[in-house]
Amino acid sequence: MPAIPLLDLGFLQTETDQAHMHFGGLLLFEKPADLPDVVERLHTHWLTCDRVQPPFNYVPVRDERSAYLLPRWSELDQVPLAEHVHRLELPPGSDRAALLRAVEPLHSARLDRGRPLWQVWLIDGVPGQTFAVYVKVHHAIFDGHGGLRFFARMLAEDPATAPLTPFWAARGAVPQSGQPQALLDQVLGLAGSWRDQATGLARNALEAQRHLLRWLQDPSHVAPPAFSEPECLLNGRLSGQRRLAHVHLPLADLARAGAAAGASVNDVLLCITGGAVRRYLKQRGALPRRSLTALVPVSLRPHDDPPHAGNRLTFVPVTLATDIASEHDRLNVIRASAADAKARLRGLGEVAATQYGLLVNGLVALTQTAGLRLYGATPANLVVTNLSGPDQPRYLGGARLQQVYAHAPMANGVGLNVALVSYAGSACLGLTADPDLVDDLDELARWFEVAVGALAHDH
Repeated sequence: MPAIPLLDLGFLQTETDQAHMHFGGLLLFEKPADLPDVVERLHTHWLTCDRVQPPFNYVPVRDERSAYLLPRWSELDQVPLAEHVHRLELPPGSDRAALLRAVEPLHSARLDRGRPLWQVWLIDGVPGQTFAVYVKVHHAIFDGHGGLRFFARMLAEDPATAPLTPFWAARGAVPQSGQPQALLDQVLGLAGSWRDQATGLARNALEAQRHLLRWLQDPSHVAPPAFSEPECLLNGRLSGQRRLAHVHLPLADLARAGAAAGASVNDVLLCITGGAVRRYLKQRGALPRRSLTALVPVSLRPHDDPPHAGNRLTFVPVTLATDIASEHDRLNVIRASAADAKARLRGLGEVAATQYGLLVNGLVALTQTAGLRLYGATPANLVVTNLSGPDQPRYLGGARLQQVYAHAPMANGVGLNVALVSYAGSACLGLTADPDLVDDLDELARWFEVAVGALAHDH
């Protein structure tokens, strides 16, 4: 049985019945005019693709050889696809809101650890000659960047191409060499030699002290440390239920707003998130005087790295400048904060950056493993993710992919996650929230559109 790499293991250990650790992807496709039964055809085809490849035939099992009974992967010889590949028909007259309401209970359900940690639904009856594919995969299998890249392999560039091999039957997700090491070996040699590890830990310790002093002296230009966020109604005990919302924007609008200020699309995403959350909290008389902090996952995968399983990422906290009313001024502060965070990450190097991500994730995992419920000990107020999808249209069995939305896991105590997927000129914003902490996600989604308009007006 292969051991589970440390960062992947952390996502298993942080999971509870309230804080689920799976990604959800909701993809909207336009039906070809000559294939009205495309959903039925895809479902039939997918059920024949029963040679499930690693890691999609893995289940976590407790390792009796470990003193801590930590899980390892066990590989199943056969996976009953009928338990993983489903078809769902929306009631007649359903709209996009009904689609989201239908997906919410699917996304709210924790994946069964007695089975491989993934599920797929083909959803018909979406208005406008559209159907949807909803996919959920556990964070222990993929990070968002790797998962999106691997899933994109089943999409064709040509509409005339027959359906490609679905992701669970495609080879190559697990590297042929370098199987996960035993846990002790990982601890002692996580991302390099002993010397690399010692150097990385020393860099993290020195940088943490230097960073804290710089932030206390100039919080408007220095990215905040993790676990320094103010108290906010977005943080607290999770219910296990999830609400979903979508915001669809032209990617060119975000790029244009960023270019005018010398900022990136990611900076603009953080800016409009800060503007939307500021307005939402202000309406409730609950806007903290100090700025909220976003935890931003950063991929450590090379651009030419082939898609494969496992997590290769770290995290950086960035201010959302929610204490600033002006969109233009907020963007300038966020740009400076994000630039500072990126510079610190480059200075750490890959080994130390990986260690930092493990430390942040490990502190949360430790509270879960020890049975503690420290909901105030969260690394940030919310999570903001930016994922790059294909820049040209893609097709599934002749059906054109229109939009793709990511719904990311909810960390313990963090009630809001914002994920942007760029695809073929579109910015698809997927909002995921716990209804006990965010009482009106649809309102928050509308504030995103207001923030984008206000930023454009400022420029």
